[in-house]
Amino acid sequence: MGCAINHILLFITPAITNKYITQITQTNRIMKDQTIAQFLNIKEFPFEIKDSNNNEIYSENSDNGWSKCEIDENGKIIYLENSNGYSSKYERDENGEIIYYENSDGTIIDIIDNRPKSFDGKVH
Repeated sequence: MGCAINHILLFITPAITNKYITQITQTNRIMKDQTIAQFLNIKEFPFEIKDSNNNEIYSENSDNGWSKCEIDENGKIIYLENSNGYSSKYERDENGEIIYYENSDGTIIDIIDNRPKSFDGKVH
C-alpha cells in the first residue's frame, strides 16, 4: 500500500522558490506557528514541493516534521534545514565535489580552504 503524495511544482527559479518557502515559513511561525502543509490544509503525506528541475526543496510528514533545502544549478544540495533545528551548509567546487561543510552541531570540514580570509584568519 503506497502513500498518496501531493506535489506542488513551482516553475520558477530555485532562488525565488527558496525565498518563497522561507517567507511562508517565517510568516506562519510569527502569525500562527503553522507548517506549510497546515497553512495549505494538506491532509495527505508526505507533502513535497519541488522546483522547476524536479528537485525536492521542501518535504513535510504527517507529524509536522519538515525539511527544506537549497539546491545549486547542478542539482546538488548547498543548504539543508529541518524542523528539529538541524542545518548544514555545503560549498562545492566546479565539479560538484564538497570542499567545505558545516552543520548546526558545530562540525566544520574544510577540505580545500581557498576562500578569502580577513586579517584575523576567519573565513568571511
